[in-house]
Parts: sequence; structure tokens; C-alpha cells
Amino acid sequence: MKITACLTWLLLALPIHVFAQPTIAASAHSGALGGAPSTTVAVDLPSGTTTGDLVVACVSGGVSATDTSDMSASGWTHVLTVGGATTAAPKLSFLWRYWQSGDANPFTVTIGTQTNSNRRWTTWRLTGAHATPSAGTAVTDGATSTTARSYASITTTAANTLLLGCLQWSSNDSTYTPDGSLTNAYLVTRSASDTDTQAASGASGGYTGSGASASWRSLMWAVAPSTAAPATSVNCMLLGVCGW
Repeated sequence: MKITACLTWLLLALPIHVFAQPTIAASAHSGALGGAPSTTVAVDLPSGTTTGDLVVACVSGGVSATDTSDMSASGWTHVLTVGGATTAAPKLSFLWRYWQSGDANPFTVTIGTQTNSNRRWTTWRLTGAHATPSAGTAVTDGATSTTARSYASITTTAANTLLLGCLQWSSNDSTYTPDGSLTNAYLVTRSASDTDTQAASGASGGYTGSGASASWRSLMWAVAPSTAAPATSVNCMLLGVCGW
């Protein structure tokens, strides 16, 4: 009994590591891009970006039945591209990179030939993210000729994740009301981005917003927290949850 009690005490006294959620240190956004249609788009990094910073980019385009590009960029990890081609919906793509000295700023994303006025982008500089930042498969939602502006439920594989979302719609307006649990990061004509945090792993549940009637597409991705150094290290006795 004494040995069992001693082992139980030792196990309960082990530290519980609590990792902080990734934090947005800075962001950058575009409005409508000028110039003639082309197959590339220049994307700026957020201010203060230095070696080792995680930068996440969402690049969007208009409805284009001929655009079959994956919206990739040299040296960047491609998460997911949706829309375009024959979907009758705007096109969106997520990419990420741990920035290194000498990397291009702005960097170049390839895209099918589109009118630049339909293109948008947003970039986030994050701190406290995992070296392999994905905390779940990116999800998409979309429809044609509706007033909905929604994100599908994303299932996260880690606790304390940061959710990043971006939206693009076909109507030439900035009418958008996000779901009440989201934080709107930016809003311009035809485009918006939003964020949320999720304390526990698992399904986030869907997010339902609204806008003017149009074709639209959304994309959401989850970023995992760093496990290099815990934000706090406590044990059950200090938390008062040992059940004694």
C-alpha cells in the first residue's frame, strides 16, 4: 500500500506542460491589385519579418473557368488550393514558410491568367508556432449565388491551436458580417480574413457569416503551438485537481 501510494504521489506530482497558442505578431493585406492580367502575383511579407519567423499566406483570385493552377510559390509549403477551374467559385490557396535571410520580399505566387483586380492576398507573421505547423487538414466551403459566408468545421490534432481563415466572393462589394465567434482580421472589396483560437483538439464546429448574394469560397487552416518550451509547467497538486 505504501509503495502504491508513493508511486501515485510521484505520478500526480509530474509537471503538466501547458503550451501557449501561436500568436499573430503582424499581418499584411492587399486591396485590388493593379496592372494587366498575368500568371504571377507579388505578395508582401508582414513588417518586422526576420529569420526563423513563420509566415502564412492566403492568396485569392476571382472566378475563372480556365485557372487550373495550384497557386504555389518557390520554397513555400503548399497547404491547399480550392476553387477556380470549373467550380464557378473564386480561388484560394494557403502557403507557409519559415522565413530565411535572403528570401524574396515580395515573393511570387504562380496563378492562372486572371484580371489582377480580382486578386487579393493576406500574410500573417506568427510567433510560438510548431516547427511543423499544421494542426489539421485545411477545410473549404462555398456556394453560388447565396448570402452565406461560412467556414466548414475543422478538426484539430493539437490543443491550443490558432485558426486562420480567408474568404473571397464574386460581387464587387465589401459587405461581410463574420460569425460572432470569429475575429475579423481585414475586410476589403471581394475579400476578408478571420481568426479564432481553439483550446482543445477536435472539431471546431462550423462558422456562419453573411454577405451580399454572390458566388463565394472559404478556406480555413489550423496552426499548432510550439512544443519547444512550455508556457507554464505545473502539476495537479498546484492546480488542486488531484482528487485527494
